[in-house]
Amino acid sequence: SLFNSMNMVLDESNGNIYIVSNYSDDITKIAYNGSIIKSIPMNFTDSNSVPSPAPEIRLKDYQGKNFLFVLDPLSSSMTIVMEDSGKVVNKVQLEQGVNRIDLDEFYNKLYLINNDYLLIYDIVKTGNSIELTNLKKIKMEYPFKVIVNPINNYLYIPEFLSNRVIVIDPLNTTDSKYNAIINADNSPIDIIFDKNTNIGYIANEGSNSITPFNGTDNTPLYFVNLEIIPENAAKIECPNMTYHGNSSSY
Repeated sequence: SLFNSMNMVLDESNGNIYIVSNYSDDITKIAYNGSIIKSIPMNFTDSNSVPSPAPEIRLKDYQGKNFLFVLDPLSSSMTIVMEDSGKVVNKVQLEQGVNRIDLDEFYNKLYLINNDYLLIYDIVKTGNSIELTNLKKIKMEYPFKVIVNPINNYLYIPEFLSNRVIVIDPLNTTDSKYNAIINADNSPIDIIFDKNTNIGYIANEGSNSITPFNGTDNTPLYFVNLEIIPENAAKIECPNMTYHGNSSSY
């Protein structure tokens, strides 16, 4: 539901969580044990009780200082906050309709999505100020979200209506050249990666299914369901693996 929805980001260095929601004007900082540490006042756009998506939030560390990047989708604006003081160091008006965000700490880039484009900014720190510069735009077909693969820093963009995921190398961005295209099921909306195996899992809203794929070469992995009747009456041998009785595997 879009009512009372929220988003959060984890500070992996200490387990603290920062939460934003569409029913509060604050960023709430919560410790690993669940206690509220503090609230950072914001001024999100009032939705006038109309269902609306929650703000999105990301965190970046610069030499021991945390900066929070907060996207207000109703105003298509980005507020950058110094976490320890709560001071707003920059507020950037973005293109209309921007509603999704991800951040790449390795390449110092910020990625945003609206209904037609992937937007790429360089993140530049000067003193205590953070600037978004060198905007690049890549035409997409109804992108739903942008996700950074934590292993290789490639971008993965589910296209909701085309039932596919576009893979882009952020260092080689053009309108016509994608690194790969992954065929998904109906209406892909999100992706999560296993950092240990570099296997990605595409969530398909339209079919209530998951499409697993290899994040190294972006090839789909197919679910295998082997049924032997009666059970344990035989075994199936494949290269490097043997299945006994009824079993399932990727």
